[in-house]
Amino acid sequence: MIKLQNLEKYFNRKRSNEIHVVNDITLELPRTGLVVLLGPSGSGKTTLLNVIGGLDKVHSGTIDFDGIEMKRYKGNQWDDIRNEHIGYIFQNYNLFNDQTVYDNIALTLRMTGIVDKDEIDKRINYILDNVGMINYRRRRAANLSGGQQQRVAIARALAKNPKVIIADEPTGNLDSKNTFDIMNILRNISHNKLVVLVTHEESIANLYADRIIRLKDGEIVSDEFNRSVGGVDVQLETDIYLKDMKQVTTHKDESTSFEVYSDEDIEAQFGVKLIVKNKTLYVQVETDKYQRVNLLQDDSEVNVINDQYKEQQIEEFANTEFDLEKVIDDSKRIHKNSVISMKEAFRLAFGRFKQVSKGSALIYILFFLNAMIVGIALGLVFNAYHVVDSQYLSAPKNTVIANYEEFEYEDIETYEELSSIGYVQLFTNISLSIDLPDVYQNSNSSLDFRQTGVYARYFDESTLVYGKQITGQNQVIISL
Repeated sequence: MIKLQNLEKYFNRKRSNEIHVVNDITLELPRTGLVVLLGPSGSGKTTLLNVIGGLDKVHSGTIDFDGIEMKRYKGNQWDDIRNEHIGYIFQNYNLFNDQTVYDNIALTLRMTGIVDKDEIDKRINYILDNVGMINYRRRRAANLSGGQQQRVAIARALAKNPKVIIADEPTGNLDSKNTFDIMNILRNISHNKLVVLVTHEESIANLYADRIIRLKDGEIVSDEFNRSVGGVDVQLETDIYLKDMKQVTTHKDESTSFEVYSDEDIEAQFGVKLIVKNKTLYVQVETDKYQRVNLLQDDSEVNVINDQYKEQQIEEFANTEFDLEKVIDDSKRIHKNSVISMKEAFRLAFGRFKQVSKGSALIYILFFLNAMIVGIALGLVFNAYHVVDSQYLSAPKNTVIANYEEFEYEDIETYEELSSIGYVQLFTNISLSIDLPDVYQNSNSSLDFRQTGVYARYFDESTLVYGKQITGQNQVIISL
């Protein structure tokens, strides 16, 4: 699927602080399976992941992505590959917090050319159902927990049906319960797709990876198939085992049952009031020591287990299916010149603007006003340099004005034959006087013309308003 040949990459190349972050790496990755890049911070695992996903370039070496060989980084080529064949999952989720779960995924689909609403609905519903988020499709991302946001990020990466999933520390911000939920999902995805995951946690690699590639100082120090997959003891922090705790007190009568458990000696006394009103249970805890009260409901991530913890091995993973080929129709994909419409861009920008603080909003407004001022200034400069001939010239720029008394007729004809000259305008001392009848409105009894003119052959007869075309000498056509 992906072949890397002698890849080399440096930071601060040819300087005193040069770092050889990818050091002569040759690697071949399969079409399916979960491959983990394991190593401490600074080992080069994230840089190698970015190179595999086309987010970063190398100084030398060859990358073959599903038969497409690239010896040099070509942005347009990688853009096409990323757009259709690679899905990304990040540690910080990178969701639009002001958008709903549905809109976050739909935007990605539209960017890849899937604009048919029925196709978008079909893909989103299928993926969200398989990651356990179908009931949250209309909830804003900002209102989700970290584990829920990462599930949405996985759904977003899967919706376009990529060949490869790139996951950079996808559990880095999650508690143990959500870590194993997310890793179970990624494990199931790897049955049909290649998942390349970066982590520094040995337990995750040993529990889930099909293949573990260890890196140190930009080099691969080991590349092994994992034979202990599924064989790690796990006790989740969100699981509370009551029989491992001390039962402090208990009370039961015909209407109520009250029990207190603790994992430590309770030193301070506290009182609890339970109030039921309008089918709502109110809990009031009177104590200064315990300032946090968690109410456990059906959708809580904490599990209360009426038993003791027993060491166990996770042998099986949740059997969730991620085979989009059964539901998608890739013929619905179109090629668009713009990956996002202007309307969508303004909607996203306005949504972001509503989330910022007042100080940040003021800065954005000032930037906008400055941009307007710069735009107006550029417009004025453009107008100063952009001269419209008709506003300043009495004749087109390719006109030659000739004094009739200084040029012979043959000279004028010679000028007319030049391709750079449109026509010759004659300047003469010939005057024309027209006698007018005496009328009350006119104080002058004659009109005198001393104007330049052009040969009659330049005149378009179709524009003649009164009279007829010149047929001999001593005849003129007047343009007022």
